[in-house]
Amino acid sequence: MGMLAMTKKRWMSLVLVAALGLLPGCGGGSGGSAAAAGTGPTITLNPSVQGTLAPGTRIGSLDLTLSLPAGVTVKADSNGQVLDSAVQPSGAAAGALAVAAYTPADATHPGRLRIILIQAGGFSTGAFGTIRCDLAGVPAPAAAAFGLSGLAVTDVDSVPIAGLTASLTAVTP
Repeated sequence: MGMLAMTKKRWMSLVLVAALGLLPGCGGGSGGSAAAAGTGPTITLNPSVQGTLAPGTRIGSLDLTLSLPAGVTVKADSNGQVLDSAVQPSGAAAGALAVAAYTPADATHPGRLRIILIQAGGFSTGAFGTIRCDLAGVPAPAAAAFGLSGLAVTDVDSVPIAGLTASLTAVTP
């Protein structure tokens, strides 16, 4: 059992290194200036994953991209690394490691937020995070205005889990 636990820890470390490599600008430290916290209206999003897990199966990692409606942004440093206060694991994934990258909107693409969660001990289906977005002079959009794509889920042994779906609820202050 000791060897199996060591193998899982080593594998999860490799997954984390790979996840960090996928995100832009994730070098040491924030290195850039971040937007001031709490300076305007916000919306809180609660993503969740639904579906049936096989008996004994736990989610070890989750990768998801949100498309943000016009006027919705996420606090990030100059490299796109999201501030810890903007994306936090919660609910079923409380205690998981979260890595998130924000890409601002441009003339042809909406803003995007990519979230990767990793938890060596795994977590179940249900709500898995709290995302705080800023509203730049726009009314709070409904959850349906946010796009969800690229859901990839693996178990604690890094085996892909099929048949799960993601959804989003929005809460305005």
